Amino acid sequence: MSYKGGEVGSGSGSLWSDSDVRTLRKMWAAGATARAVGEAIGRSRNAVRGYLHRNSLNGVARVTPKVARAAKVTPPPKVKTEHTPALEIVPERQPYTGARVWSTRRGYECQFPVSGEGANTFSCCKPTTLLYGYCKEHEARMYAPMKPRIQVPRGV
Repeated sequence: MSYKGGEVGSGSGSLWSDSDVRTLRKMWAAGATARAVGEAIGRSRNAVRGYLHRNSLNGVARVTPKVARAAKVTPPPKVKTEHTPALEIVPERQPYTGARVWSTRRGYECQFPVSGEGANTFSCCKPTTLLYGYCKEHEARMYAPMKPRIQVPRGV
């Protein structure tokens, strides 16, 4: 698309004629958008915005078109229901019966793999303190503190 002063983005910087400035000021004061003004005078929206900015016309009092707003809809009142969060549902703890297949393990049982492979993996199944985690012995193994790193001198 071409505008006065060459192609878009050519940076030729053509001067604004008096009729262009009059049209811009008149339309801008009437509340027209920069795009509408630009189309009327054959310039880009950014050229109009730039002229307005350079000449401090952005803050000029202008008529803003009234936009019809939709009627405010009030949402229906919230109905309180008896609700218990999922974390408050505590499964009943079972006595320790030994290791069994991982897929049959219940909440509050250790998930540490003891033996087997794939679908036949047996887990410890001792009671845990968290819903999903490890028993005390396996937790100490899984979350052991890191060993200190050996600092190797560099550039020697």
